[in-house]
Amino acid sequence: MHGFAERLDVFADPDGALRATHAFSLYGLPFLTLRYRITRS
Repeated sequence: MHGFAERLDVFADPDGALRATHAFSLYGLPFLTLRYRITRS
């Protein structure tokens, strides 16, 4: 879709958990950022 962009950054934090930042923008204007922390059960 023209004008829509997303960025997904995934990295490990010092505790060993995976973290992700998922950012969305529409025509260059950010409108939603989601942050995840993924750990083992």
